Amino acid sequence: MKEFYKKVKSSDYCLSIFDGTHDSPKYKSSGFPLVTSKCIVDTKIDASQAPLISKEDYDLVNKRSAVKQFDILISMIGVNAGIVGLIKEQPKYAIKNVGVFRCKSELDARYLFYYLQSAIGKYNLRSSMAGSAQPYISLEQLRTMLFYIPNDPLKQHIVNTISSLLLKSL
Repeated sequence: MKEFYKKVKSSDYCLSIFDGTHDSPKYKSSGFPLVTSKCIVDTKIDASQAPLISKEDYDLVNKRSAVKQFDILISMIGVNAGIVGLIKEQPKYAIKNVGVFRCKSELDARYLFYYLQSAIGKYNLRSSMAGSAQPYISLEQLRTMLFYIPNDPLKQHIVNTISSLLLKSL
């Protein structure tokens, strides 16, 4: 019998899993946005509300944790912990205290993004949380999460179907 899904550890599915800076650069009146968990709202990344940092701090943060198109950002702390957002175009911001799943391809990233929004994906994220007053997901938890991943033809079909349904609902 053909296997349609397999259970895969996140660190085996993704190219890398990392987080943003833990430093606190000084905020400026102009400069580059520093995206935090508060900027991930309803599966979208809203850098327009992010505090601004200097070019020097932006370069320093991105030396450690630069994000790219099709990376998945995960809110790691606070009431928004577990909210995910997909970077749809090349970003012009740095990140702080946000987890990142970097996948091997756009298809893998889109599938994982949709999976993390599903009931089972949300359950996996909630199950990974610790802390009662201030919920959080540790980087280690992100690296050891288990995903249900379909074979490539089915993965492509799922991504195409969900994408077309989302376009029709706009």
